[in-house]
Amino acid sequence: MRFSIYLLLAIAGLPTAATAMPASQFIEEWRAVSKGPAANRPRSAEMAAADPQIQVLTAEFAAALQAYRGQLLEARASGKPTRSCPPKEVKLTVDDMIADIERLPVYWQSREFSDAFGKAMDVRYPCALGARTGEPTG
Repeated sequence: MRFSIYLLLAIAGLPTAATAMPASQFIEEWRAVSKGPAANRPRSAEMAAADPQIQVLTAEFAAALQAYRGQLLEARASGKPTRSCPPKEVKLTVDDMIADIERLPVYWQSREFSDAFGKAMDVRYPCALGARTGEPTG
């Protein structure tokens, strides 16, 4: 869905009360609301941003992203290896993350979205062997 990138730009201003939603539920709900009010009419970014269900889902996405980022920052601050090594700037849409989660073993879809999000990021941005220092690789 093309308006995903616009939603991610708006995430910074959303409250991030996590709902502990299973990844499969997140995926199902995102696909349902991202189709828009009519299958043959594309939904604008403005229409999407006003949709309460999309707001809940983007807040869930933002909470997962913040939790993942917090884990990386905590590891760096304590001098421990990070779980993965994303570059300084990551351009990622909700649809990208859904595709990554769906490539994980099926049991990840029954776990909390934030857990599946973290695992997908670990797979997407692995650290070079012996380089889990938390410094960006790219």
